Amino acid sequence: MSENPPYNESHPPFATSIDALIPTPTQLGIIGICEVTKDNFDYVIDPAYPWQEMPTVTPKERERREAVRQEKLEQVEKYILTRGRYWQRTDEIQFAEDREMQVTITVGIETTHQETASRTSTETIGLTLGLDLSGDLFSSGAAKKAAAFRKSEGVLKGGKASSSAEFTYMISEELRFEQTDIRTYREETTISTTETYRGGAVYYVWVKSEELSIARMRPGAKAPEHVKQIVAGTGKSWTDRFIYRPDDDENDDAATGGNR
Repeated sequence: MSENPPYNESHPPFATSIDALIPTPTQLGIIGICEVTKDNFDYVIDPAYPWQEMPTVTPKERERREAVRQEKLEQVEKYILTRGRYWQRTDEIQFAEDREMQVTITVGIETTHQETASRTSTETIGLTLGLDLSGDLFSSGAAKKAAAFRKSEGVLKGGKASSSAEFTYMISEELRFEQTDIRTYREETTISTTETYRGGAVYYVWVKSEELSIARMRPGAKAPEHVKQIVAGTGKSWTDRFIYRPDDDENDDAATGGNR
């Protein structure tokens, strides 16, 4: 068998010959497909348009960030999310004599978590530049307060610390920035069971996995472009026992499957 077998939700493909391994994994069984339109593009992290991860410290950086965001809206028609499942053969077990042993299966999922936090550094920069940044300059109406202060007090005096209230306010506004922290987490669960393996038999261990893939479709394109893929174990496994020992009972002369 050279072609990967089709996906079956109930069980993996069964062995038919001890001399021919079943190709693994099976074909992908599509569970569901959905499309992401332009209204929700901001929720899709696309490495080709990483505007969510770009710095926003200076005005030029913010302009570049918004330009990349607009490029994504103009150059991508939609995103296609596909959810599928498949069986993957993980092991072949064979013993000459009967044996009882503990089997541990590890299942899990690896995810990437992105956290964006906005914060200001007005006090630190104020001390460095000798600016008076006291007061809540980020509150509503701060610009009017700064303008009123400028008219009443004029230019602040004091050598290097001299600055207008307007300049102080502008600096304070520019000190806003976003810090993006990306962490990768892996959650794993181990499942231990005791299995009795018969001598002279070969056991094929399969696990069921899920796959979520994201693809971008450009305007006028005939096929989508792959963007990202996430694979997770479902925790379901199956042991297919293929008997080839000549002195087996008549009921054991064919392949049998067992779900655990």
